[in-house]
Amino acid sequence: MLSTCKRCADLRCEPMSPGDALSDDRATGVSPRSPHVRVVLGAVVMLLAALLAALLGLWGAATTCGEGCQQPGFGWIDEPDAWQWRVQAVVACLGVLPAGALVVAALSGDRARARASFALTAIVYGVWTIGFFPGLLILLLAAVVGAGALMSPLLAAPRAPATRVRSRMRRARVVLGVVLVLLAALFTALFSLVVASLACGEDCAGARYGWQENPDAWQWRAQAVLACLGVVPAGALLIAGMTSHRALARESFALIAIVYGIWSGIGSFWAGILFFLVAIMVAGTLISPLLVEPLGDPARPRGGFMNE
Repeated sequence: MLSTCKRCADLRCEPMSPGDALSDDRATGVSPRSPHVRVVLGAVVMLLAALLAALLGLWGAATTCGEGCQQPGFGWIDEPDAWQWRVQAVVACLGVLPAGALVVAALSGDRARARASFALTAIVYGVWTIGFFPGLLILLLAAVVGAGALMSPLLAAPRAPATRVRSRMRRARVVLGVVLVLLAALFTALFSLVVASLACGEDCAGARYGWQENPDAWQWRAQAVLACLGVVPAGALLIAGMTSHRALARESFALIAIVYGIWSGIGSFWAGILFFLVAIMVAGTLISPLLVEPLGDPARPRGGFMNE
């Protein structure tokens, strides 16, 4: 009852307001304001990203390709009078509306409105980046992942009482996630070893991107070593998932993200960067019951995520 009601001096229960669901330290076991501040911060990050995208869209519509237009060009982006310049600006500006609504929902603790606003903002800017500026897709994914992680106490569904079926489904979900991470790490290691052995091959003379035109560059070997090292924390994450070891899972998942983030940066493989971001998002969602500390009653049993 304490998780859904507010204590009074005479021990009577009164309904909690939406904001209290995020800020009551007796129900969450954390500082009274820390979850609410975190949620609002995530919404503000999303709004700032939306405003930046709107400014970029307006600037693009005003300047178009300018003196950089090429003839023959590469589609509409080299046509200063193309209708896409105006449409992308409209789409970028429209995304500010749900982003603003997301901030309002975060301040009021409105879970349903926050979910709808967050999803609509992500969809609008997903259309904007994929349809007009694919090169900004990585920044979009970073903003959505970062803001979603900060706002997870509000966006996530309230925990339902644990049942045997739900516990088994949660375990299966976590195991699936850690197995996918390990398979992705093994695939990346194999891919990197093949790339290191072939280097640029017969295309060295025609390569345009720095070290990639040099078959003896140290980066070929470094990216292969990093990719293989990433298999170690991926294996540790599998063990943590099988044993419900929360601390080991967090450390392993963070180390995997760091290793393959450096790997994608050294290799400058755009396809690899996108693969890495998608894999981290999917795997993080699947194994979230193991990674995220429960926000419930601190007296909850500590027998692993299966008992939450």
